[in-house]
Amino acid sequence: MRLFCLLLLISTNFNSVLAEPFKLQANSSAASYAKSNKGILGIKYLHRRNSESTVIQVYPNTPAERAGIVVGDKIVAVDGVDVRPYDANNVFSLIEGPPGVTVKLSMLRCSIDCRPYQVSLTRMDMNQIQSDNIFRIYRYGY
Repeated sequence: MRLFCLLLLISTNFNSVLAEPFKLQANSSAASYAKSNKGILGIKYLHRRNSESTVIQVYPNTPAERAGIVVGDKIVAVDGVDVRPYDANNVFSLIEGPPGVTVKLSMLRCSIDCRPYQVSLTRMDMNQIQSDNIFRIYRYGY
C-alpha cells in the first residue's frame, strides 16, 4: 500500500511538472495574455496524405468559428497550395504562422453533395484561445 501511494504521488507530481511548461498564459481578459508568436485559426483537423484535411473541432471565439467553418468541412488548399499530396506536418506548416497574417482556405462542405467555398482568415495568437485542452494540442492541426 505504501509503495502504491508513493508511486501515485510521484506520478501526480511528475505529470504536474510536465504540464506546467505547456500551460498557456491566457486568462479571461482578451486584452491581457502572453504573446506566443504562434498564429492559429482555431481548428483541429485530421489529415491523410492524398486526401483533404477534415475539420474535427472548431474552437469558440476564433477566426474559424467567426468564418462559419464547421466540423466535417474539408480543407482542400491553403493559400492556393493543394494539401492532398502532403503529410500532416506539411499541412500544419501551411496553416500556422505569424499572428495577424491572413490565410486563404479553399474548403468543401459535403452533405448531400459537396460544395466548394473559400474563406480568408486572419491568424490569432494561440495564447488568446481560452480552452483548457489546447496546451500543445495545436501542434496537431490548428
